[in-house]
Amino acid sequence: MDRLFFECEWNLDYMCDALGIAKRTFARTVETSLGITGKVWLRQIRIVAASHLLREEGKIETVAQSLGFRHPSDFTREFKKMVGVPPSHYVKKEHERSEGFH
Repeated sequence: MDRLFFECEWNLDYMCDALGIAKRTFARTVETSLGITGKVWLRQIRIVAASHLLREEGKIETVAQSLGFRHPSDFTREFKKMVGVPPSHYVKKEHERSEGFH
């Protein structure tokens, strides 16, 4: 499924087409199973992917682009809204934390 997110450019319409299901069926399934909308679910998955990519890559512009954000500022705003800190702060803290394991 990870590959599918990137192939579908993090777009629910494309994802549902690729999976061969109606968007409304997908939305109902997510809402029933998780209690959130499909958009919120996708946004959460995207930020989880961002967290992993930021730890590996560390470059905000590269991560933003790979996750389909038009502008790094859009990514930064969304990341901060979901995680509570901007991606630059997250990268710095992750780097500091990983230094403690050496």
